[in-house]
Amino acid sequence: MGPVPAAIPNVREVNHAHDVPRPARPATVTAAVTCWAVLGGLMAVLGFLQPPMYFFTIMWWALSASVLVGAVKLRAGFRGPRYGFSIVAVAMLVTTTAVSAMPGAGGVRTTLLILITAGSAIATVLVWLPATSRYIRYVRLGR
Repeated sequence: MGPVPAAIPNVREVNHAHDVPRPARPATVTAAVTCWAVLGGLMAVLGFLQPPMYFFTIMWWALSASVLVGAVKLRAGFRGPRYGFSIVAVAMLVTTTAVSAMPGAGGVRTTLLILITAGSAIATVLVWLPATSRYIRYVRLGR
């Protein structure tokens, strides 16, 4: 190989980027993962509380499984779940608004839906905080 120009980083430094130790996981990531895992469990419970219309039960269980997988992926430092969680939070807000406007709204299901929506808003903010973004960027560069 010949000499490396000064403007190009040293090849050895680039090849050993994976040797850089992973930074400690910030509390924001741990809190976001915990919030989304709990919300995934609440979504599964909401699926059980649906009337005998199997489409909605299956929909809530599928969303619950997706959220739980996303929480695991977020814990590992992937950035994709952040976008998915943001979409879920907006969808939960739209769903809660629509259900609350229906006549006869109330009861355990509506209360649980409002709780999930509030939790998803908080968890989404945690996912986009600078400490979380910095951690995910650092982990991504280390791969």
